[in-house]
Amino acid sequence: MKTILKYRHFIYTSVLLLFVILVGKYLLNEYKPSEIRGISIEDFGAKPIEKSHGFNSTAAIQKAIQSAIENQVPLVIPKGTFEVDSGALKAVIPAGKSLEIVGKGEKSVIRRKSRSVFKDSQDLLEITSSHGNVKQITLKRFSIDGNATGNPLPAGNVDPYLWEHSSSIRIHGAHSSSRINHVIIENLTCYDPIADHIYFPGYNDSFVGTVKIKNMNAYFRSRTRSDVTVTGGLTSLNVMDSKLTRLEVELNKPSSKLFVMKVSNVKITQQLDISGDNMEFYGDKITAAHFQFWKAKGWIRDSELHFKKGVTPRADKLYSFRFINTKFIYPVANDGKIYPLRLNYTFDVAFEKCKFLIDSNAGSVFKGSALETRARTNQKEVRVLKVTDSEFDKRFSKNIHLDRSGSAILKNNAYSGSDAAIFMSGSQKYALNVVIDGGSFENITGVPFSFDAVDGLNLTLNNIVIPADLSGYKKIKSSSNPKYVKNNRILIAEEPPSGGGILGDIVTIKDSSGNASQRWIAVKSDSDSAEWRPYQRSDTKT
Repeated sequence: MKTILKYRHFIYTSVLLLFVILVGKYLLNEYKPSEIRGISIEDFGAKPIEKSHGFNSTAAIQKAIQSAIENQVPLVIPKGTFEVDSGALKAVIPAGKSLEIVGKGEKSVIRRKSRSVFKDSQDLLEITSSHGNVKQITLKRFSIDGNATGNPLPAGNVDPYLWEHSSSIRIHGAHSSSRINHVIIENLTCYDPIADHIYFPGYNDSFVGTVKIKNMNAYFRSRTRSDVTVTGGLTSLNVMDSKLTRLEVELNKPSSKLFVMKVSNVKITQQLDISGDNMEFYGDKITAAHFQFWKAKGWIRDSELHFKKGVTPRADKLYSFRFINTKFIYPVANDGKIYPLRLNYTFDVAFEKCKFLIDSNAGSVFKGSALETRARTNQKEVRVLKVTDSEFDKRFSKNIHLDRSGSAILKNNAYSGSDAAIFMSGSQKYALNVVIDGGSFENITGVPFSFDAVDGLNLTLNNIVIPADLSGYKKIKSSSNPKYVKNNRILIAEEPPSGGGILGDIVTIKDSSGNASQRWIAVKSDSDSAEWRPYQRSDTKT
């Protein structure tokens, strides 16, 4: 009897162990939370057009959305293409609840029905709040086919802005007391949009808190707007590890709260467009085909920013903004010119360890400058430009164009220029204060400095060593000379100078062994060539 009981206990134990192993294997290999806990849109009658050609899943998906919200379970989009009407789907989420829409990968597709757009503001899906704050919106692992191809503009109309508010997904809170706290978007694929793919609208607030976007892939854009667009304030926007055609933040009105935007490891194939008061932008590892910046603080580092051919990119009203270890790639326009990066209005911008490169295999010199600053009407505006430890392509005709625009500090840069490395113009009304400290002038084929109006130009030269044959400067209009706050410019030559130079220059004459034998000083520079005499101990650098 004891033997039988012992044998029976062994059988029970073995069966239980086998059951545990099988369940564990199932949980490890088969368990998918969204599939087990969620509800499928097919449960409500949605059908993919691959199996039921032309089937309209709008009503079924709307019912599924309502059920997912009421039961607080994920809404699952199976593999297949599900067509829906424009302007029909809406998710209104009560206070304290969330909405999760999750697919099975790129082949789970929500598609805008052909010829379903006939006016503006017809979204594919609108998500909003009701009677209090929503916890979270989650969109994961599915595709959006905006089907702009199947929704052509009316006959004879070519205005790309005609339906600019017909987004794929519009997300916003109802009002200040009914917000959406968090939005998470991951592994979303989007293509062929009418307008925006993800749109956070608003005048000065979208009533949305934090937004995190990761692994979003967008392509095939033929219409206006962007893959991610923000016009109302957010608490924060974090975009990472994504490929987009366009990314745009253009706040309609200053928000009372700070909006912080972070972009990391993102490739943008058309344009990065950032604009808004009370906003901070931090970006790294960004590659953008074109960009526009307006009113922001922050930095961009370790990035590559290209310019659109024939277009002058603008970086206006940037406050304490830094470009660090970033490449700026300039195309050659059809007219053979280079269009500069222009800084207007108020700005406080620094370029640190940057490279300014021309996107051409041609070895010729191209007319144009890399950086340009312009004066504006308000004399109280702060204008500060800093360029340090940076280098310029040898084929620029000019590197930096400073036009009556505040202060510039240029330190330890590798300059070039077939015309002049640095152009300077200052007036009594719009003064220009320039400090040039150190740097390499070996790649210059023109002159280091070019002057226009100089009655308001204050120039400090320090730690500059250049060959004497590049010692001159070029005057364009003015017959006078800049006011030299300090001139510590040292020239290296093999024989005493006979021309060139600017007031206060000191030439060190070296013999064949490279030893310094004598020095000369420029004591006058009333024309393009200075007057030289041997340096005396009583001479003081001016």
